[in-house]
Amino acid sequence: MKCLAIVPARANSSRVPGKNIMRFAGKPSVLHAIDALKTCQWVDEIVVGSDSDETLALATRHGVTAHRYAPHVAKSDDLYDVCDAITRCVQGTFDAVILAYACVPVRPDGLFDMLCDTLNCEDIDSAAALCYDNRSCGGSIYTWDILQKIIADRDVKQSYITTLYEYRRDEIVEIDTIEDVQWANTLLAM
Repeated sequence: MKCLAIVPARANSSRVPGKNIMRFAGKPSVLHAIDALKTCQWVDEIVVGSDSDETLALATRHGVTAHRYAPHVAKSDDLYDVCDAITRCVQGTFDAVILAYACVPVRPDGLFDMLCDTLNCEDIDSAAALCYDNRSCGGSIYTWDILQKIIADRDVKQSYITTLYEYRRDEIVEIDTIEDVQWANTLLAM
């Protein structure tokens, strides 16, 4: 199974400005996502999508593809607009697409391998790792075909088969508030 990994890293967060480049355990949050993807045996290509010069420069320095969002994509709250923009620019063919949010500095080791193994071994369209306590998503994976169908018609989201893994709030932290920043720093200092 050939996997494309997308790291959405939009610059215009209103609640926690700069969260994708905010440092946790000595490195920017976006690098936590990149490093987790680099350890995944299934990942063939990593693309960081952003409208931030600093985030794109970090991606390039760390050996992954940097994709600058068009202004309409950077302003969109629809994740599938991001997926559409990035999947249109990649070369080659892929069987699956991993989404690894740049604003998640805390996620379990091996999470992306587990999601890929699940998609590869089960008759499903997607898999995701969620923390229901704080409504965080540690990452997700879609078959290429189902993602393209969702991009074309958002109503498809209601009709595909997914496997969900639930995690505790000390296993996945998505930065959405100042309290999340403090919690992630506490966990990573342990």
